[in-house]
Amino acid sequence: MPFGSPVINAASPLLRPELLRLLLTAAVALLVLWQRLLVPVLLGLVVYAWTCLLADRMSQRFGPSRLVAGICGAVVGSLVFAAFAGIVTWTVVLASADDLRVFLLRIEDSLDTLRTALPESIAASLPQDLVELRTRTFAWLRDHAASLGGLGGKVAHGLVQGIFAILVAAMAAAATWQPRALESESKFIGRLLLVLERVVLAQMRIAVFNTSATALYLFVILPAFGYVLPFRGLLCLFTLVTGVLPVLGNLLANTLVTLISLAVSPLLAIGSLVFLVLIHKTEYFINARTVGSRVQVASWEILAAMLTGEALFGVQGLVAAPLLYPFFKREIARLRDAA
Repeated sequence: MPFGSPVINAASPLLRPELLRLLLTAAVALLVLWQRLLVPVLLGLVVYAWTCLLADRMSQRFGPSRLVAGICGAVVGSLVFAAFAGIVTWTVVLASADDLRVFLLRIEDSLDTLRTALPESIAASLPQDLVELRTRTFAWLRDHAASLGGLGGKVAHGLVQGIFAILVAAMAAAATWQPRALESESKFIGRLLLVLERVVLAQMRIAVFNTSATALYLFVILPAFGYVLPFRGLLCLFTLVTGVLPVLGNLLANTLVTLISLAVSPLLAIGSLVFLVLIHKTEYFINARTVGSRVQVASWEILAAMLTGEALFGVQGLVAAPLLYPFFKREIARLRDAA
């Protein structure tokens, strides 16, 4: 390409449709981030991609047909619903009454420790016992009832959006599936879903790493020093579920572990915070390196994209950056090479 020529020749009839698709995708991505629809959209894209990939496998054995694609869509959708149901069931099973009773008793001991360790001006603001703590908690809930009600409504609305996203994605995949479309570099949707699949699989590996580190800390390291945290199984499950969210999931899990550690002992809370911050920092760079290696993007680029996304769009931008940045970088390079 001669020096001084434009990077992308938008006037080329061959490039014009590709450029329009890319601009439309960018506009849709901005709309999704602005309206905070990232979770249902990503869930739908994942279900769509998995349905198409499963249909590709099944078509090799049974032949390509809409019936095979429809059955694959039903299977993938059912598995996703079953995963949600399993998470809810395990949450109920792991949140035992014995752990709750131990947790409340240790809160009272922790309050006594804090009153003796903290300056008198700060210690005076702490509850004297569990009765006063319960009274303050109920008063706070009463004062913030409207906000909590709105939060519950948002959670319910998000669940409904997720259910519809799964249904629509499975039906769309069954209706539009074409053999090997996701493996074809010539298909725009295939290139998009290929990046999504690689990012999701990389993030799942990171979630397993985070959960393994948390389980090691809760079930091996702490008992070796005489500490047994309540809700250990529930904390590991929470870490696994939230671990699919880049960086944010680890922060949520770390906060919960630290708060429960504080109920057992203030010193334990400090130790938990230090340990989990180290894990968090390790995960931050593992995230960039793992995701970057799978989508052929440098680690520092992923980190910069995540920081920029968080600054512009908050949590949604942080989560979307490892997907959107590699995709748009590859597409722009593809257009530039073709110009």
